[in-house]
Amino acid sequence: MTTATPPLPTTPFIHKGELKQVLLAIADISGYTRYMTQNRTDLLHSQVLLTDLTQTILKEIEFPLQVSKLEGDAIFLYAELDDSWEEKKTDISRRILSFFEVFTERLTELAESNMCPCTACKKVAALRLKVIVHSGEALLHRIGPFEELSGVDVITVHRLLKNSMNSDEYLLVTDSALPLLDFPDGKLDVDWTEWYDQLGEVRGKAWVAEEMEAKRQAIVESGKYRTAAARLRNEWMKVRKILSFKTRPSKVPLFEHLS
Repeated sequence: MTTATPPLPTTPFIHKGELKQVLLAIADISGYTRYMTQNRTDLLHSQVLLTDLTQTILKEIEFPLQVSKLEGDAIFLYAELDDSWEEKKTDISRRILSFFEVFTERLTELAESNMCPCTACKKVAALRLKVIVHSGEALLHRIGPFEELSGVDVITVHRLLKNSMNSDEYLLVTDSALPLLDFPDGKLDVDWTEWYDQLGEVRGKAWVAEEMEAKRQAIVESGKYRTAAARLRNEWMKVRKILSFKTRPSKVPLFEHLS
C-alpha cells in the first residue's frame, strides 16, 4: 500500500518582509557571562535572579517601543518611526532612563534582602545595566511564528555592545538616533567614536550612569530592604519561580550566551 504524500503547507515558512525606519535599542545586563559562569553550581538561582531583573525592565516597556526578542542577557527593542514621532520621543526618552532606575532599585533590593548563602545570590549586586540606542532601516519579516529584524543597522546596534567605554553602566546613543530622542539638557555629556570592520566609524553621545552608584548606596544606608518582610518576599519569589521552572519548563529563560 502506497503512503500518500502529505500536502505542502499553504503558508510559506518565510514571509516576505517590509523595510521600515526604526529606532533600535538593546538593554544589556553587564557582567552576565562572568556572573553565570562563576555560579554554575548555583545555576537555578542565577536564572531566577536574572529573570526577575529582566522582567523588571520589561514592565517599563510600552508602545511604541516593542520587544523584538530576549537575547540571554539582553532585551532587543525597536519602535517604528511615523509622522507622530515628535509627540512620542520625550516619553520614550524618559522610559529609556527609567530602565536604569528600576533596575538599580530591584538589584539593590535583591542583594539587601537576600538570606541565601549560595554564590549566585551573594554576588548579584555586581550586575550592572547598559543601554545602546541606534536608528536606521530594518527589514521586518516573519520566520514561522517569529517576527525578525534584519539589516545593517540591526548588526550595528549589536556590534556596539562591544565598545571602548570604560564603564559597566551607561547609555550610548548614536548620532543617527539623537534627533529622535529628547533627553534632559547635558544628560548625554560624553562624545564617543567607535570603528568596526565592515561598518566603519560610528559616532554618538553617552551618559555614564555614575549616579546609580549613589542611588544604590542610599538604598543600602536606608536599610529598607533588610527587614524581615523584605527577606521573606525575596525567598518566596525564588521558591515561586523555581517551582514555575520545574512545572512549566517552557517558562525557563533561554540564556543563549552560555556554552
